[in-house]
Amino acid sequence: MRLLGWRRAVSGSLRGFVGLALTVENDRPLEIYNCPVHRGTNGHAWVSMPGSVSFDKATLIVRCDDKTGKPKCQPMAKWGDRETADKFSAAVLKLLLAQHPDALDP
Repeated sequence: MRLLGWRRAVSGSLRGFVGLALTVENDRPLEIYNCPVHRGTNGHAWVSMPGSVSFDKATLIVRCDDKTGKPKCQPMAKWGDRETADKFSAAVLKLLLAQHPDALDP
């Protein structure tokens, strides 16, 4: 796995977005962009697959919280089980922090 890029964007638990190249068959990379990197108030950090805002039938963005106005997101891809997702998250965090030690800072 290679880090393709890091874009800082702090909002709530969000710390930013990473781009990744995963090596797959015949050493050809699968590039994944805009994977969100989060850090919770308890210090736990995680990386998830990219998502997209949700739209209603009238193609208006669905808001999950009327107070904050944050859009509701839906996953664009996901791992088949929690163990694999956790391993992916840990590997990405290790790679990210090796190149950007302050990535999880507020």
